[in-house]
Amino acid sequence: MNADPKHHVHAARAISADALAHETRRFLHRRRRQPHVVCGYFAARHVRYTIQWETRQFRLNITGPSMQWLAGWPRQFIIAWPIAFAVTMVAWPTSMALSSAILKSRKGRPAADEA
Repeated sequence: MNADPKHHVHAARAISADALAHETRRFLHRRRRQPHVVCGYFAARHVRYTIQWETRQFRLNITGPSMQWLAGWPRQFIIAWPIAFAVTMVAWPTSMALSSAILKSRKGRPAADEA
């Protein structure tokens, strides 16, 4: 992907860093409407692992839900929801206790922006 903006965004035309950033954002915004080109960024052998790890989610982001994804989603939800609930029931009290301890230890000290 690195070579694509370098080839299409011309730094010589930009008169400032802000103009270069604007041109780059403009290019990427246009490229977003071309999912076939974006998928091509990940076709090279040395970066193919990035889409093989979470292929279903990547395809969902690029092309929308397929019938295969919709058929498998309820099973994945039934497996993932109880796990997420159990982790939340453990993590939430722990994170609340930790943040409470941090805030109690800071009580009475001036904030960083006040010092």
